[in-house]
Amino acid sequence: MTELSKIKNKIKRNEVYHRRKDEKKKEKRERRKRNAEAIALGEMIPEKKIQRTLENTREKEETTVVPNDAEIEADQIEDEFSKFFSNEKQPKIMITTSPKPSKSVKRFIADLMLT
Repeated sequence: MTELSKIKNKIKRNEVYHRRKDEKKKEKRERRKRNAEAIALGEMIPEKKIQRTLENTREKEETTVVPNDAEIEADQIEDEFSKFFSNEKQPKIMITTSPKPSKSVKRFIADLMLT
């Protein structure tokens, strides 16, 4: 079979393309028919190929964390921010603005200060 891109005549290229497309449809239809007949007779049909995707071709990452890992849990307990995440200690927040904030920014800051 010649490559379609090498056929200069647009009409001929279009005819060849559609002929190939029809052949593929016919082959697919015949294959499905054969598989249906094989299933009806109780024969084994060939398995479908597994499509290659990012998920099934991904290599196992060595640095991933395993659930309930003792070392990781110990690190989380000793973490300097663990008190903030467990609500034992309130974080200190500093609110800054531009040198000349607008009225709406001033109201927003005032609302933040109240809460």
